[in-house]
Amino acid sequence: MTRNIFDNNRRRFIKSGTLFLTTALVGVPEMVQTENYKKNPFTLVYKGAITENLPGQVNIHPVSYMLHGLKIAANVYTPPGYTTTLKYPAIV
Repeated sequence: MTRNIFDNNRRRFIKSGTLFLTTALVGVPEMVQTENYKKNPFTLVYKGAITENLPGQVNIHPVSYMLHGLKIAANVYTPPGYTTTLKYPAIV
C-alpha cells in the first residue's frame, strides 16, 4: 500500500515536471512568435515572411467579410504581374 502511494506521488511529480519543462521549451518561443506578428503588416511570423507588397513579386491583400455573424479575416495572395483585368485560376 505504501509503495503504491509513493509510486503514484512520483508519477504525479514527474508528469507535472514534464509539463513544466515542455511549457518552458515550447511556450517561450511560441510567445516570442506571437509578439512578432504585430511587427508584420500581414501578421505573418515565419522566417522570410513577406513584409511589404513589391511590384513583380507575390503580393498579399488583406480581406475580411461577415459569415453567419462572424467577421472572417484572411490574406489573398496574388502572383507576380497580377492585374485585375485578367481571370486567374484559384484554389479555395
